[in-house]
Amino acid sequence: MTTHPDRVGTSQRVLDVWRAELAPVAREWSLLLSGPEVELSHGDLRPSEGAGAASPVLVAQAVDLGAGSASADGPDLAAVLDAAARASRPTSGSADAAMAALVDLLDGAEAVNDRLRRGGHRTRFASDGGSVLVPGEQAETMAALTGNPAYEAALPAFLADAPSGLAAYLVADAALWHAQGWTPTTRQDGGVLALPDGGDLTVHVRVVVAERLAGGARPHLDDPVYAALGRALGRTLPSSATGTCASRPEPTQTLRIIGTKCHCESRHPLGGR
Repeated sequence: MTTHPDRVGTSQRVLDVWRAELAPVAREWSLLLSGPEVELSHGDLRPSEGAGAASPVLVAQAVDLGAGSASADGPDLAAVLDAAARASRPTSGSADAAMAALVDLLDGAEAVNDRLRRGGHRTRFASDGGSVLVPGEQAETMAALTGNPAYEAALPAFLADAPSGLAAYLVADAALWHAQGWTPTTRQDGGVLALPDGGDLTVHVRVVVAERLAGGARPHLDDPVYAALGRALGRTLPSSATGTCASRPEPTQTLRIIGTKCHCESRHPLGGR
């Protein structure tokens, strides 16, 4: 397959943006990004500890099992979505417990992993909510959740509700569904952003942090790594998305998505430089 030269150029420009933003905070990083004008992968995409970023895989499985249907055999959808919302936002302070609750709601790790194995997936879960997440499977799951009407009921758990991570430089009415994962040495964020032309941008990024948080500290809204992810996505959009924005915003700007138009407007950075 031959890639159009303009697509190659766009991918390189986007990769340069992410490299510039993550260099000060990351020892290493990986990125999957897919949209109308860009398709790229970078870094080590092998399975790794997923934390809350793995929660969409469990939610998709819950819906497949009949959550929210009339069947008494399916898991409780309200309980699943509550746990997923807490698991996918490390700032909630209960992400680890929420992941364990999700696994338990789906009949335990053995049952969850058996279903994944039969589906040809390599992501795996432990009874305590720990996971080994395949980045590509997280991205595929988020794309399925946002693109398949069968999963529509699950979307509220992942709709961005705070300016953290990939959502840091998007205004409140931008439609981003994402799940974050945190460990003392890593950050992950993966999701789907609705674009003004009706398309979407799927992103998954994992960072091994340059400096780990001391004493088991929890991440906060202006965590420097999550802030860097938000700046990188904000600077990516004018390079890759169709719309009326003619110029690339600076790290202190954001892309406002309203209907079929986009407008650049300034915003104070979270933990910015």
